[in-house]
Amino acid sequence: MTTISVTWTAKNAALLDPAKPITTGMKNAEWDNLTFLQEWLGANYLAGAVQNHNHDGLNSAPIEVLPNLVKNGSFELDGGGGIPQGWTFTAYTGGSQAMSATSIHGGKCGAITSTILANGGGYYDSINYIDVGGGESYLWKIWRNASVANISSKADINWYDPTFALISTSNLFNLTNTETTFTYANGMVNAPTNARYAKMRLTGGVPAAGTAVGTVYFDGVMVPDFPAINQLSIQNSAVGQSQLKSAIGSISAYNVINSLQALPGGIYGFYPQVRGSISGAYFASSILCDTADNGAVTYFDTWTSFVARMVITANGTTTVYAQQSYIQASPPYDLGDGLIGQFIFAIINNTTGAIESVYSAPEAPWHNNGPTDIRADFYDASGRGWRWQDVRETTWEPDGMGDYTPRIQTVGREQIEITQAIKQADMPLIPHPFTGNDLTGKTVVILDPVADLTWQLADMHEQGVSPNELLHDDYLRIDNIALNRQGPPGVMVVPCKWKLT
Repeated sequence: MTTISVTWTAKNAALLDPAKPITTGMKNAEWDNLTFLQEWLGANYLAGAVQNHNHDGLNSAPIEVLPNLVKNGSFELDGGGGIPQGWTFTAYTGGSQAMSATSIHGGKCGAITSTILANGGGYYDSINYIDVGGGESYLWKIWRNASVANISSKADINWYDPTFALISTSNLFNLTNTETTFTYANGMVNAPTNARYAKMRLTGGVPAAGTAVGTVYFDGVMVPDFPAINQLSIQNSAVGQSQLKSAIGSISAYNVINSLQALPGGIYGFYPQVRGSISGAYFASSILCDTADNGAVTYFDTWTSFVARMVITANGTTTVYAQQSYIQASPPYDLGDGLIGQFIFAIINNTTGAIESVYSAPEAPWHNNGPTDIRADFYDASGRGWRWQDVRETTWEPDGMGDYTPRIQTVGREQIEITQAIKQADMPLIPHPFTGNDLTGKTVVILDPVADLTWQLADMHEQGVSPNELLHDDYLRIDNIALNRQGPPGVMVVPCKWKLT
């Protein structure tokens, strides 16, 4: 490194007396101090004190640019006496260490030399205790190299409890033939559950291991300052079945050819399960289906928004059931008369009084199938759902030809509460799950959604008892008197009761 040509003159408070004249010596000292600073910052001069920082990339003080828990892991800094800063060295008999220029991760590396095979060379211990979390996993990285073949080396992490007492040791690698070219070694190590601190130990020339003596070089030692993401941590953090806010919805058809019905889960639903009341019932799960009775092909109109639908065909006097698990959107729901326990729709044949199709789910068909997104980004302390929404502003800019061009830009974000109005916004589009069917001579009804019986049916549905089956098997009776309740357009709200016998 270059040297500085002048000396630094410290400030002398006694010379700053206003009554004293400014002397030539004082001005020369000021100019020398400016020269000193100029040369120290990187000028090339021949005499004077050693320049200690010239920003040339070689003589600058090294800085760890990654969050490394191991201090001076590249062995660039001399801690005094030729021992790397941040490390201690313990030599075996005949062993020694040096800060070598044979490096791959900077200008220097740690070198441990053995001269007696039986004794080995020695080992570095990191001085600082590394703070660790008990039971967490940590990545480690080390470059290693040997001067000749068949020299042994190893790396360990020692774990300590809150009182700094040694708990155990994890071996990272243990070689009897260290590579003769720099080799990058890395892996992951798990801290004991009661560990709170750790230290790194690097051994070059393990006593009586290998078949040769010589020098082992260590460089680029790193334990990143964050726990590793391993399969166990993924498993522990993963969302399991019990954490999903899910529900089950059911649809069914009795003695109906091609009953088109909306599935309650919409885009958030899983593949439906299907069964029949007896063997021989059949169904089709396509918008285009082939009827079994006459071989004719039936086409169904599609809606203008994406809707998950299924076509069910029930053979003769049999009933076909389908159920779908789905991720719930944003309950609870209220159409204006109170909180709703279950949405139960049915198609009634006006001539026979038979219940042809049933839909039952905690969500209505418009909640997950319509174009309106009713999901909440977060909930407040009172349980109300909110969503972030971009605030956009339109400005009109002249185009130079006498006209103006609109320019839309996002100027911020605002919180929008997921109100009942938003939740029910798509009700006019999908007022019931049977839209698309020929409903001539039939009536679509919804069971009183706020009645105690409906809440009871909701609880039973969660326990695996389907309201669809109770209705088709005549355990429940639907009244034909319309209630004064809020409901979807074109759908009669009716009471229901248990059959007495």
